[in-house]
Amino acid sequence: ASLQVRRDGQTIRREQLPRVEPGSSVVSSVSMEFAAAGTHAIEARVTAATQNMLEDDDARYLSLEVRESAPVLLVDGRPGVKLLDGQAGFLATALAPNKAAALRRPTAAVEGRSATINLLSPKVITESELEGEALPAYDVVALCNVGRLSAKQWAQLERFTSAGGGLLIFLGDLVSADHYNRYGYANGGGLMPGKIGRPIDLTISPNTLESAFGGGEKLTRAAGAAELKLDRQVHPIVAEFAAHPTSGLFLARVEHYVPIEPDPNRAEVVLRYGNDAPALLASAFGKGRVLLWTTTANMDWTNLPAKGDYVAVMLNAVSYLVRPHGQHRNVLVGQSVVEPLTPAESSMPMGITTGEGAAFEPSVVAHEEALALSYGPVERAQFLTLSIGSASRVVAANIDPAESNLKSVDDRKLTAALDRPVRFVSDTAATDEQPIAARSTELASVALYVVMILLLGEIWMAMWF
Repeated sequence: ASLQVRRDGQTIRREQLPRVEPGSSVVSSVSMEFAAAGTHAIEARVTAATQNMLEDDDARYLSLEVRESAPVLLVDGRPGVKLLDGQAGFLATALAPNKAAALRRPTAAVEGRSATINLLSPKVITESELEGEALPAYDVVALCNVGRLSAKQWAQLERFTSAGGGLLIFLGDLVSADHYNRYGYANGGGLMPGKIGRPIDLTISPNTLESAFGGGEKLTRAAGAAELKLDRQVHPIVAEFAAHPTSGLFLARVEHYVPIEPDPNRAEVVLRYGNDAPALLASAFGKGRVLLWTTTANMDWTNLPAKGDYVAVMLNAVSYLVRPHGQHRNVLVGQSVVEPLTPAESSMPMGITTGEGAAFEPSVVAHEEALALSYGPVERAQFLTLSIGSASRVVAANIDPAESNLKSVDDRKLTAALDRPVRFVSDTAATDEQPIAARSTELASVALYVVMILLLGEIWMAMWF
């Protein structure tokens, strides 16, 4: 058997597959580049020399949306005269190191040379400007030492994250623990993955420290600064640093941080300080994700921004938060295609073309407080092309993998799945006449219905004529 991979109809890879024993699997990795943004059709097909009676199971289709960059909104809790003087300046610089490319539309080449493309497009605003921003236009929102947000702004962030957006929170000296716990954590129902306390200053002698949560007990931490370390379960955000113990990430020092009590139901510790206190936490909220740093994004509380690995860590963190795009264009056979529309798109001409070239006119339906193109259900595995005005998008329909499960099943499970009585017959000769009898019974029933309809029709016509 061999594997064939196609991109937008062009074969980009062929390779022989080893023999796969029953119950085992083989993994083949493929990397590819895209010259243009938009939706692309990816097909992986297994071909065999012998005849295959289940050809529909041999191919998988993928609709993949490629974008030039992901927009990120940074809220600076204390802007400075210069970008790096503020709370969000180092983060903005790390996300878009090439300032020249950030100020213009990325291009594939400039005067014959490859141009540096920023995968992330950060925009820095102040706390007062947040309420006026259209958050759905961004993939990630980052709060950098923002002191307080109104209840309306917290609700705005909850809607954004619940719909699939990413929220990145950096704490600092401006953050009000009481306010964040009330609106951000909200007894476990809010965005934050835990309850925070008062900031801890590691440069103060240990005998002057009290519990950050107001308990009155003394703290026994060593004065100076804390280093960062991985948690026992290595998170994907920092997995690439696991094999590099001398990385700049682990050489950085933190002099101040805000302690946090992780929510046991949803918080996941990504990084810890040397004293085992959580440094970076991750959690889910609705369809989106949340990351919380217990220190600052700039140099106020830590020298991590001065380390070269700061760029890699922040790119990994924001990439982890970026909302997925285009996943709704991958459906199963039997499901309908639903493509959200903007107000302008809803008045444009629309059409759908199947893999065989048949054209259909979709309908426009209400969807999540807006309008959407609707078509279906899709009857077979294939690529479909949506046309909305002059733009086109690819939809991939696949057979449900559960239908390809060849494991044996007993009569009890089969009866439950079919929701009707099932009789297993071991003697195939005994079933030779049964299908004929069954068909005869079905035909007799049909004939009886036809006679009754004709009889009633004759009586009705006699009454009127």
